[in-house]
Amino acid sequence: MVDDNVGTPSRPSWHEREIALGLLRLANARAHLATLEQQRSDAPVAVAFDPAPLAEAERLQTDVDRATAKASGRFGGGSARGRLERSRGELDLLLERLGADSIADLRARASEPAAPAVDPTVLDFARRECAEAEKAFLEVAAMVMPDVDPADGTDAGDRADGEVVPAAASFGDDEGDLDLRIEPFAAS
Repeated sequence: MVDDNVGTPSRPSWHEREIALGLLRLANARAHLATLEQQRSDAPVAVAFDPAPLAEAERLQTDVDRATAKASGRFGGGSARGRLERSRGELDLLLERLGADSIADLRARASEPAAPAVDPTVLDFARRECAEAEKAFLEVAAMVMPDVDPADGTDAGDRADGEVVPAAASFGDDEGDLDLRIEPFAAS
């Protein structure tokens, strides 16, 4: 049991850290690209707007306008009011079937282009990022790192990290005048 905690775990070298970061970038790029492509394939196919229902709605609106003018006139008869009610009912049913509130709403739909489920620019960027991440990972993985120096047991990447001077060692108290206490005593 005493030997279980012997030594400290070795730190990964610079090369191993860069490989891990490259793998992380590559995995994220591939996952993002896969998500975008799945969204694009799952999206319903954009259907072009059919102008026939809009034309029918406009014809019915014209009938409503004519019947309204006749029904409200001095000699408006019952037949004009009947046509007005019939045309309004057909127009309301048509708009309800199309899921529109008004003819203006249908006109707005007709002028809108069918939007793709995934923006092609975003998908193109994700493809380029995936290719660049793969290229960067392969470059880092192909690097030849120097072997371990037998004299001190470290490689070149670890020696650069080991040259950092600890802060405590940089404070010297050669003359005895450096007081590092949190609360130096007050002179009385």
